[in-house]
Amino acid sequence: MNQIEQPRENRTEQAKDTVKKDRRSFFIRIFQFIIGLWTVSGLGTLVAYMRPPKGGGGYNQAWLEVASMDEVPVGRAKLIRHQEIPLLLIHPKDGVFIALSAICTHMRCLLNWDTDRSQVKCPCHRGFFDINGNVLSGPPTKPLRRYPVLARDGRIYVTFR
Repeated sequence: MNQIEQPRENRTEQAKDTVKKDRRSFFIRIFQFIIGLWTVSGLGTLVAYMRPPKGGGGYNQAWLEVASMDEVPVGRAKLIRHQEIPLLLIHPKDGVFIALSAICTHMRCLLNWDTDRSQVKCPCHRGFFDINGNVLSGPPTKPLRRYPVLARDGRIYVTFR
C-alpha cells in the first residue's frame, strides 16, 4: 500500500508546484501588463508634448484689431482692454508700435504712460519701465509681457498668444 500512496503524494506535490508556477506566471504577466501600460502612456504624453501647437504661429495666430494708427499719435500710448487683459499700445516713433501688459509685475496695479519721460509708470509704488517693458526703477523685479503687434493698412493688430 505504501507504493500506491507514494505516487499519490507525488502527484499532489506536483500539482501544488504547478499551481505555484501558474500563480507566479499569472502575477508576472499582470505586472508586465501594468508596466507596459505605464510605458505607453508615458510615451503618449512625451509625443503630445513634443508636437508643435496647432496654428503654427506667424500670420496663423489670431490677430485682433485694437486701434487705428490715427488713434495713437507718435510719442503717446493708449490703454486697450481685450477681455480681462489690459495693455498699453505705445507709438514711440513713426511706423513703430509696441504692445505691453498694463499690469505691474510687482503688485498688479494698472500702469500709465508717462509722456514726458517716455516711460511706463506704476502709480502704486513708483515703478518705472522702458518702452520695451524692462524695469528701470522701483520695486518691480520682472519685465512686462510684450505682445506681438502688426500695423497694416492704417490699422493696428495685436495677438494675445
